[in-house]
Amino acid sequence: MSALNFEDCAVMAPVDGCASRGPVSDVGGNMMVNQVHDMKGPLKGKGASPLAQWQSEAATRLARVQAEMEAVAQLTRDVPGRDFALNLYKQRGEAKQLRWRMRDSRHSLWERIEPLLDELPPGLAQWYREVQEQSDVLNHREQAARYELKTVVRLVEQKPRRSRSYIGAN
Repeated sequence: MSALNFEDCAVMAPVDGCASRGPVSDVGGNMMVNQVHDMKGPLKGKGASPLAQWQSEAATRLARVQAEMEAVAQLTRDVPGRDFALNLYKQRGEAKQLRWRMRDSRHSLWERIEPLLDELPPGLAQWYREVQEQSDVLNHREQAARYELKTVVRLVEQKPRRSRSYIGAN
């Protein structure tokens, strides 16, 4: 196997601020593609600002956690002959929370449901315990993701502050 010479690489001049290297054939004749990097983006207003990117990522994380919450709630509703299930409750604003509800639509706490697990097959009872643990984690993850999004929205809406020079200030 012979090494590639510099002349074997088709180097192209930057076009529109993008440094790129065109397709290059390796020794075996296979085409390799080299990544293109936009070198002007942040300086020319292209691309998202760090805060806008953070806001987008935080909103995506929140939506993902809330989708997971809905999926877990649906799993508990799909159990045949169930007496209780998790429901996803919408609270103020964007807040959502998984809560237990009995078949007759009454709200319930895990402390009331846990003794009922003794009447279920051991595998199903264990599954409900794991679902309860997962719902606790999801409720806290949702709260943290909501707080993160709220924080970054405040930063985005905040007007830029002028820096003060304290040199020579009395």
